[in-house]
Amino acid sequence: MAFYHTSSKIGDVFFMTNDFGSAPKIFEHGTVSEDDFGLVKNTTSGGRFMWLALLGWTLDLASKYFFSRSPADQVLVPGFLSLTDHQNYGLIGNFPLPRYLIVLLTLAALVLVVKALVAARRQKDKAGMAGLSIILAGALGNLTDRLVHGYVYDWILLFNTSVINLADIMITAGIIIYVYSQMKGGAPAENTKQTGDC
Repeated sequence: MAFYHTSSKIGDVFFMTNDFGSAPKIFEHGTVSEDDFGLVKNTTSGGRFMWLALLGWTLDLASKYFFSRSPADQVLVPGFLSLTDHQNYGLIGNFPLPRYLIVLLTLAALVLVVKALVAARRQKDKAGMAGLSIILAGALGNLTDRLVHGYVYDWILLFNTSVINLADIMITAGIIIYVYSQMKGGAPAENTKQTGDC
């Protein structure tokens, strides 16, 4: 199938023909939904959340780079918040697992997050997309550490017991946002209008 685009004074016009040379179909931009033709007509909304994931990923890596080169063991709020220097070779809570297994589990989780992100986009669930994008950023941040260094660098010490990083905070916040979105029922119901295949 071939897909052509041109512009006119009355708006954007798209021409669609199949590979067998049948007569082209003409429709005006904005009158046909993505679901009608199975085409990604407008990626602006989804693109914003991809930029959100990229920004979060970058901030996490930048924070790890900065604090790994800063003096450790700085008490900011006694008994509550300190800066530290910790290398986590395990899973959550330093639970020991082989590195390859942790990477495989992380990749599997990323696949699930991306699938959920695609579903949220189809439902126009902006809160769900935001939450999943933040989860994606955090997961990518920690996965990058695993692949590059063999461990995850943690620099935030809470209550003198839990050592975390910005990626962990983003994953937790993203889960909360996504669960809240699902409890609220996500976005308004999808448009169920169906048309014939082109």
